[in-house]
Amino acid sequence: MALLILKQKKVVEAGKVYGNIKVLKGQQDYVNAISKNDEYILLKKGESKNIKQIVSLNKYVDAPVKAGSEIGTVKIYNGNNLIKTVSLKADKNVKRTNLINAFEKIYKSWIKNTKSL
Repeated sequence: MALLILKQKKVVEAGKVYGNIKVLKGQQDYVNAISKNDEYILLKKGESKNIKQIVSLNKYVDAPVKAGSEIGTVKIYNGNNLIKTVSLKADKNVKRTNLINAFEKIYKSWIKNTKSL
C-alpha cells in the first residue's frame, strides 16, 4: 500500500494587506483589502511548486464603507485548476464625506501645494 503524504500550506495570511481601494465620496481616500483569517490548503508532497495566487480588487467603492465588506478576492490555483477562493474585506469603516470634510480636504490640498512652490 502506497503511503500518501500530505502537507498543509498557508496560502492567505490573516490581517495582511493585499491592496488598497479608492473610496469615492469618503472621509478617507482609501481602504485596505485584508483577509480576516489564515487560509490553508492540503497538498501532496512536491505539489507546492504549481501553486499561484491571483488577487482581484474592486477599482473603487462608494462611501459609506463598512469594515468587513467584501472588496476583492484571492484565487488560489494549482496549475490551471482553481482550488480555493478567499474573500478580501475592508479593514475599517469609512463614513461618507460631508460639506465640512470636503472643504477641509480642499484646504489641506491647497496648503500642501502652496508649500511646494
